[in-house]
Amino acid sequence: MTTWLGIDPGGRDTGVIALDRSRGQAPRLISHETVTRTVDEDTVDQTRGVQVGPRYLAEVLDAVDRAIGTATAVTGGAPRVAVETVVPPNPHVTRRDGNSLTNPKDAIAAAIVLGAVLTRWPDAVRVPPSRNGRALLATYPPELVTQAERRLGLSRPAQHKAKACHTRSAWDVALAGPGYARAAHAAHLTRQEPLL
Repeated sequence: MTTWLGIDPGGRDTGVIALDRSRGQAPRLISHETVTRTVDEDTVDQTRGVQVGPRYLAEVLDAVDRAIGTATAVTGGAPRVAVETVVPPNPHVTRRDGNSLTNPKDAIAAAIVLGAVLTRWPDAVRVPPSRNGRALLATYPPELVTQAERRLGLSRPAQHKAKACHTRSAWDVALAGPGYARAAHAAHLTRQEPLL
């Protein structure tokens, strides 16, 4: 039995899920949680900071600890941790509102959360952003799809507006974790000194 924990770090919401990836069976959701930052934690100038602080980071790490505890109790083994990384904002992307200026605040806030996760779990598998959480709604467990989304049909891509998008992204990160773990291991082996 292989258990994976997926984390989608964000400055406002962070998704955390645990799933069982037993060989020969479809992945099974064990637990899921979205941690929402409810207060701005910049103490000096709340208009200029990214609002992420120790309270929110502690809530995220507590959620990950809970997911690890639940997964360990259900499967009998500690899960591997996979976390989505952060890429620099692309200033050339035009948003729906027509504005092409990108505010780096969200990427910076997510990077702070990512740093907290990697500090606690330095061996976490790092999964790059790649439309995580945007697959067809039918590919996600029912718990990760809202009633409103179901009414419009499951044969369409998940949208990034729903609260469940963070747990869906964490689901995709957990699914991608084993592949990125193998790639990281292979890259490590190729960097080793040749045997004489």
